[in-house]
Amino acid sequence: MKFIICFILVFLEFSYKPIKVPKYWDEGGLDIEDFNGDPPNSVSEFVAAEIAYDFEFDGNGKHTKIRTFMHKYKSWLKTSMLDSDQIASVLKHEQIHFDIAEVWARKERKIIKNTPNYNSNDFDNNGLRQCDKEQKWFDALSLGGDGREEQKLEKKVK
Repeated sequence: MKFIICFILVFLEFSYKPIKVPKYWDEGGLDIEDFNGDPPNSVSEFVAAEIAYDFEFDGNGKHTKIRTFMHKYKSWLKTSMLDSDQIASVLKHEQIHFDIAEVWARKERKIIKNTPNYNSNDFDNNGLRQCDKEQKWFDALSLGGDGREEQKLEKKVK
């Protein structure tokens, strides 16, 4: 009897997997707890945030909703490499990336609302490409800037 109970406890311990709930944009700002992924040992970067879109459909297959989210378990932050000020700066930077993605989701929501036969491939081919360009522009701007442009962009997105 003791063996069976021990086996069940060991089985439960090793079979437990946390529920991988994403962080949706409308749930508030990013914080350290949102970066639950395991960073690869082979990379020198100290942060990675995987941001994506969730499309919802009605019973007839028509798109009804698009939401911006971050994969918490695919996003990571090497806090051991950073002090608290650097962590705050990195979180702010990643939040702006999240906000840029949300701006594109809002644009797409308007298109979904006004397009009877909406096709998400159009977003894949056009909106995502434009969003990616804006994300790269922001990274280039923030690497060479003094933070003022980031502050302007942050106010614009909110």
